[in-house]
Amino acid sequence: MAKTDGELVTDYAWLDLSSGTVSFSVSERVTITLQLEEFMDFLNIAQSIAESLKSAAGVTLGTYEVDGVEYEQFMLTPEEDDFN
Repeated sequence: MAKTDGELVTDYAWLDLSSGTVSFSVSERVTITLQLEEFMDFLNIAQSIAESLKSAAGVTLGTYEVDGVEYEQFMLTPEEDDFN
């Protein structure tokens, strides 16, 4: 692969060797681009935040399934009177 080439590394991420960046889609409208050297810093920060949220009062880690694949999602813990 030539230095100017890029490659799709997952369905949501693109590695651009010519600029030394990795871009990834967070949603249909949001894409984040970071210098490759900064990507691990971002990942470590995001993992630290996720670990903190797992034990945060008022936050619940729920699951949902799409096409047989299970995903996790943080959400606000419902109030007791929100349940039927």
